[in-house]
Amino acid sequence: MSRGLRGCAALIDDSSSKTGVRLRFIELGNPAQNAFVESQN
Repeated sequence: MSRGLRGCAALIDDSSSKTGVRLRFIELGNPAQNAFVESQN
């Protein structure tokens, strides 16, 4: 069964809060924070 993007995001959010994992996201328009992916382009 496919959960879609919102279902996957909710699952990751629930799982991270239960395990104490802190999710950190890069700022929009700041590719320097994601240098590995940018180096592949």
